[in-house]
Amino acid sequence: MELQKEINSLQSGIIAHKTYLKETDYKAIKEAETGVAMLSEVKDERQFARDEINRLEYEVSMLEAQLKNKKEDEDEITE
Repeated sequence: MELQKEINSLQSGIIAHKTYLKETDYKAIKEAETGVAMLSEVKDERQFARDEINRLEYEVSMLEAQLKNKKEDEDEITE
């Protein structure tokens, strides 16, 4: 269960970063469509969010693999 709690926590982080990106998408679209530059701070924060999403998704995939292996091991023991 500890692995699942960690997975859930990481997924919450992913959701938070994706929410931030959605909330600031209009700024990126405005810049692309009108040429009005968005603040460099916002660009940096958006890049950070994307990087964190990638990192967290990788960690989740590793933990999910561990969880799967643990369940398979437990199933073998009970057979």
